[in-house]
Amino acid sequence: MTEIRNFAQLILKRIKTPENQIILKFPAITGDSDPYTGTDIVEEVMLRFKQLKRKSADAIILMDLGPDFLFWLLAAQLRGISVAILPRKQLSQAFLYGPRRTYILSFHDKPLLAVYLMALGHRVIWKNKRKNPKLPKLDEHPKNSALKHITAFKGKKESAISWDHDVLLEQHRILDRALNTTPTWIHSPLFLQGLLHQLASGKCSVLPPIDWDEWPKFFPGDVLDHIENEGIQSLSGTLHYFQQLLGVSLHAKHTFPGVETLILAGSLFPEYIIIDIKQCFPNASIHLLYATPRALPISIRHYKRKRNPLLGYCIGVPTPEMHLQIIEEGQIQVAKRQVPWGAIQVEGPMVAKSNGSQIARTGDYGYLLEGELYLISSESNKAGLDGYFPFQLEHYLHDTTEVLDIAIRLNEEKVWVFYSANQPEEDAIQEKLKAILPERTCIIKQLHELPKDKRFYSVTDYEALGFS
Repeated sequence: MTEIRNFAQLILKRIKTPENQIILKFPAITGDSDPYTGTDIVEEVMLRFKQLKRKSADAIILMDLGPDFLFWLLAAQLRGISVAILPRKQLSQAFLYGPRRTYILSFHDKPLLAVYLMALGHRVIWKNKRKNPKLPKLDEHPKNSALKHITAFKGKKESAISWDHDVLLEQHRILDRALNTTPTWIHSPLFLQGLLHQLASGKCSVLPPIDWDEWPKFFPGDVLDHIENEGIQSLSGTLHYFQQLLGVSLHAKHTFPGVETLILAGSLFPEYIIIDIKQCFPNASIHLLYATPRALPISIRHYKRKRNPLLGYCIGVPTPEMHLQIIEEGQIQVAKRQVPWGAIQVEGPMVAKSNGSQIARTGDYGYLLEGELYLISSESNKAGLDGYFPFQLEHYLHDTTEVLDIAIRLNEEKVWVFYSANQPEEDAIQEKLKAILPERTCIIKQLHELPKDKRFYSVTDYEALGFS
């Protein structure tokens, strides 16, 4: 049997059977939804595939995340064209006047944009119903990447993270084995790559009713109704996503016993949040998946019991196929032993290329204890004090006080604490910190809210905090 080397080809193969099973639903904000069987998806993809007579290195799809976007993405990948992800907000003049590119869009919805792009010399493709006598060639061994995220553009040069077909295929193989969800379950993924991996498993996916251009501002009640009404059995999302859902479901004292698997993606999930999640989804098995924009999955924690928050954030056992290395910067005492701590570096077949390299620093610092990875600080907030690091102290105070959010910065002699809460928590914070750092001065400031990194929404922007 020939090994499949094209990720989109694997997806179309998996969704073909059973033919009449609903594989995909895209709920609209209005509450209506478009259901597609595997046969429907294959037909829609092939209709667009026929329009790709000329093969370019990459293409940019100027559409919102929806059926049309997905069908064009799979068609382009089948052709061996790299799909470059670039939000329309980033279509700067410098980008448009740069090298000639291929754009895919809906001509009927955006005729002026299509004409403008063609006037600038770009190639524009849209779906039409004309029958092409000759079917383009499927690229079974694509050299171009499957997905490309353009992170910066200056002059004629661009910086991008590229996911080759081999990377997506290896990521899928690891996720399919590690999570092993029931094939008939209905899954609700939050992000595009989660959707693609579900489709590659041949499992039904129902996307939540979210405005994808502004997803962090979604209305939690709509998503919770979606979980109940669609009979969602498997759910994935980030810390911000689950925090918003918990805020409504805990207040309403409503649980979702039908959900059987939760995938918590990212890195910093406090233990108390996981306990609250378990309260709302009482029958769900919980999997914490540590990932970065370039590497997935770095480690997976199958949640069984609470870990000591003062150890940092426990994010599970490193994936065997991922070569994980702690670039040692010192020793830290945890659980009555000394272990090396340092920057976390990963290398392996599940790491997306950047400038041709499949070696990546995660931006986090941590250590390994009894085979599990713990995070203690980040590149933007690295300094420790008296054997403790920021993530350890933040996690500890999250667990022992009533703060809603907290950030800690350390220098050679002081502890700076920034927090938000419904009521003052300064006395409680002072008491808890004095118990473990008795000789240090604590400077505590209550804020309405903490500044967040606009790329990740739940990650604190430490540079924006006043600190000296």
